[in-house]
Amino acid sequence: MAERSHRVLEPNTYQKENPVLWKNIPLALALILAIAPAAAAQNVDDAIELGRSLAETGRQAVAAASLELSEAESAEFWPAYREYQSAIARVDDRFVDLIGDYARGFGSLTDEQAKSMAKDYFAIEKDRLSVRKKYFKKFRKIVGDKKAVRFLQVENKMDAIMRFGLAKEIPLMR
Repeated sequence: MAERSHRVLEPNTYQKENPVLWKNIPLALALILAIAPAAAAQNVDDAIELGRSLAETGRQAVAAASLELSEAESAEFWPAYREYQSAIARVDDRFVDLIGDYARGFGSLTDEQAKSMAKDYFAIEKDRLSVRKKYFKKFRKIVGDKKAVRFLQVENKMDAIMRFGLAKEIPLMR
C-alpha cells in the first residue's frame, strides 16, 4: 500500500497542542449529564439551561483554541458564531423536547408515537444540517475554507462526545 503524502490520518495536532482543553471536554459534558438528572427533581428547565450554558462556553473555548483566528478574523467570526449558536440552540430545543417526550412516555409508547418521534428526529437532524450548511458558507467567507472545515470538525467531535453521553443515559425503546 502506498504511503500517503498528506497528514489526514495523523493524530490531531490541535489536541496535542491543547491537551488540557480537549481532555476537559468529556469531563465537562459528563458533569452536565450528571447534574441534569439530579436537578430534574428541582427544575428541568434550569438544569437544561445550566447544561447548555456550560456546553456553549466550552464549545467556544475549544473553537477559539482550534481555529487560531487573527484579530481581523475574530472581529467577524465571533458575531457570526453567536448567530450560529443561537440557530443551533433552536434546533437543540426541539431535540431536548423530543427526548423529554420519549422519557415521559418510556415503556408505554405506541407504534404511532414511535413513528412520529422518528419523523421528528429526522426533521431535527435535517434542520441541524441546514443550519450548519448555511453558517459554513458564512464562516468560509470570514476565515477561509481550511479554518471553516476545521470548525466543522471540532463541532462534530464535540457533538459526538455529547451524543455518546446521551446514548449511555437513554435506554432503547421498548
